[in-house]
Amino acid sequence: MGSLCLKEAIKALNSLQSNANVIQEARNRMLNGTSKQFNNVDTTLKYIKRIGLPLEELESRIIHISGTKGKGSTAIMTEALLRNAPYKTGLFLSPHITSVRERIMINGIPLSQKLFIDYFWSVFDVLSQNKDNETDMPSYFKFLTIMALKVFISEKVDVAVIEVGIGGELDCTNVFQKTPVVGITSIGLDHTRLLGDTVEKIAWQKAGIMKPGCLAFTVPDQSSSVLQVFQKRAKEKECRFEVVPNLSEYSIDHERFNYPQRLNASLAIQLSKAWTIWNNNGSHSDYNRIEISQDQEKVLLSCQIPGRCHVLRENGNKLCYYLDGAHTVESMEVAKNWFQETSSKNALRILIFNVTGGRSPISLLKMLVDCQFSEAIFCTNCISEKEDDLPEGKSL
Repeated sequence: MGSLCLKEAIKALNSLQSNANVIQEARNRMLNGTSKQFNNVDTTLKYIKRIGLPLEELESRIIHISGTKGKGSTAIMTEALLRNAPYKTGLFLSPHITSVRERIMINGIPLSQKLFIDYFWSVFDVLSQNKDNETDMPSYFKFLTIMALKVFISEKVDVAVIEVGIGGELDCTNVFQKTPVVGITSIGLDHTRLLGDTVEKIAWQKAGIMKPGCLAFTVPDQSSSVLQVFQKRAKEKECRFEVVPNLSEYSIDHERFNYPQRLNASLAIQLSKAWTIWNNNGSHSDYNRIEISQDQEKVLLSCQIPGRCHVLRENGNKLCYYLDGAHTVESMEVAKNWFQETSSKNALRILIFNVTGGRSPISLLKMLVDCQFSEAIFCTNCISEKEDDLPEGKSL
């Protein structure tokens, strides 16, 4: 067993990060048609087998979510509805905001430091002691995927909501054979070097999480060409495919939800409904799609999605931070509209901007011109081994 210090676990985890040169080489291999991306699922399964993880025990308890925008929000709301049912829930998200422990949750609460440390070393030690060669270790995200699956099996969750990392078809979370329910959020242009340079190519990748016999849902704002891809993929995968209702069709006050919630809340409702029915009788029976209780509405409205249309206030509301993780032109448009509607018109506006590699900062910044910022601060990313101060035993 490894060190009981969280800092040491995070240091070991960070050693699995791909550096910029490795990432660029992977992109070049993709362009040349020789990328290891195509072995992503196989290598993940290899490591799962290496630690002796009985994946088949979890498959019937999985809700898998892909898409370009809104995956995290949908996953969080789906988990909250199921936890309220009540079921014992697992939740796997990315990226994290404050602590890596946010990525793996039980009943809406990030893993405690002790549990994170214990599960981390139980996976890391076995993998590092049984390598085929010196570099035979999973990458950062792949490792956390494997660790999350071990946590959910060991903690005996009733249902686990899994957010895809990148894509779907080739993503390392796509290791399941019989996922009962899957959801696909809005599709846009992102990770084009890996997933394709059109929304249709990206939609094909995202729909790769569909499985034979599953019930697959998507949101109603997809383009006709994207829907055609989904319908074709559903036929290939031999699964049932549906578009969820608009939130305005439910017997709730949909105006109380902000724009992203209006779109993603309906998908979360249908995912939780469909899985519950499937779990109860083992089939995808018909149900009242637009029925929702006041209690469920309250659960959805109470979901605070960290870093997504998120307002933090300090010093008696004199200082306000407006946080969002928009990283496509489409999502930046939503974030801009939300900021303009929510923020004070007379306040001093300072933009703090960060963008990761592979995206065009110019195209994203152009969307923010109308916000009339008086100052702008540009920051980069850095790896930290600092022990986090995320409160123990509290939901996000």
